[in-house]
Amino acid sequence: QLQKGEPLTITDPEMTRFFMTIPEAAWLILDAAALARPGDLFALDMGEPVKILDLARDLARLAGRDPDSVPIMITGLRKGEKLHEELFYDQEHVEPTEIPKVLRTSTETAPADVREVVGHLMALADGDHDAQVAQDLHAYVRVSVSHEEEMWRRRSRAIEMEVGPDPSAKPTWVAVPIRGGIETAGAGVRRTTPSP
Repeated sequence: QLQKGEPLTITDPEMTRFFMTIPEAAWLILDAAALARPGDLFALDMGEPVKILDLARDLARLAGRDPDSVPIMITGLRKGEKLHEELFYDQEHVEPTEIPKVLRTSTETAPADVREVVGHLMALADGDHDAQVAQDLHAYVRVSVSHEEEMWRRRSRAIEMEVGPDPSAKPTWVAVPIRGGIETAGAGVRRTTPSP
């Protein structure tokens, strides 16, 4: 995109992701394999998450461009995409290992009736009982909508209003670098997000 002079596309100015070099990840995976016992699950300590917007600006700078002169297009979250990654779920127990940056995780065992419930849900999953499948699944799991999921729903509604219900439509939000922030414009909507 930089070479072609096109706007850089990012999902959301607040989105963060974890990054690690391939050699470091490969060594840590080999270390984790050496520690593994049957049933072990490991996660790598990947440090602090990086804002995707900062990464885009750094790439522009590394390409010899002034980051304030490179336009950035905000595409919006896709269905199921998270604004921030989580390395662990709340119900997981995390403990250090003998190797720094390799963490062992464990969770509670599955409920005794999980096979019975899955069998029940599979029997209903014939295409004619979708509402019942959803109701029974929610009752079993006791799903509570997290704050992040609610934010995704609000953002996806706003984006749908911008681009229309057609998922193949191109986004109309364009972020233009300005001194001290990013100005996002589209369909009469303007908002400024301060740069770090």
